[in-house]
Amino acid sequence: MLIPEISLTPQTVSKFSARFGSLVAVLHSSLSMTERFDEWQRIRSGAARIVVGTRSAVMAPLENIGLIVIDEEQEHTYHSESAPRYHARDIAKHRAVRHVQLDEFPVPLDNEIECSPRLKAIITPSPGSTISPVFPSGIRAICCLRY
Repeated sequence: MLIPEISLTPQTVSKFSARFGSLVAVLHSSLSMTERFDEWQRIRSGAARIVVGTRSAVMAPLENIGLIVIDEEQEHTYHSESAPRYHARDIAKHRAVRHVQLDEFPVPLDNEIECSPRLKAIITPSPGSTISPVFPSGIRAICCLRY
């Protein structure tokens, strides 16, 4: 889950952690080198399977990526202005193709589909429900959201 600003990290991590607990890792530039290394190791070992962070989180060492969400994709913060220059959306597309065994990887962008209502419907259980959401193994997408 890519977010445009570090200031959005606490609320986003809180929501994901409430649902997925210790499976959530955080990556952004305000972490100390030790904190970043620890999170990187958790992701690489598979202890953390969900990553929330800013632009550089797109490079987290995840295996078997099933969904990449880019919140507020139109924000300029996803474009790196210093070397190495990259746009997080472009790296996400590259990683999606690289990590999927399908012949064609769907890359829905916010101007092509409205993915946020459907995504919310998948993640949010009905009131009073204690069932955790389970994504079917066939869901493979990059979803860029705008509010």
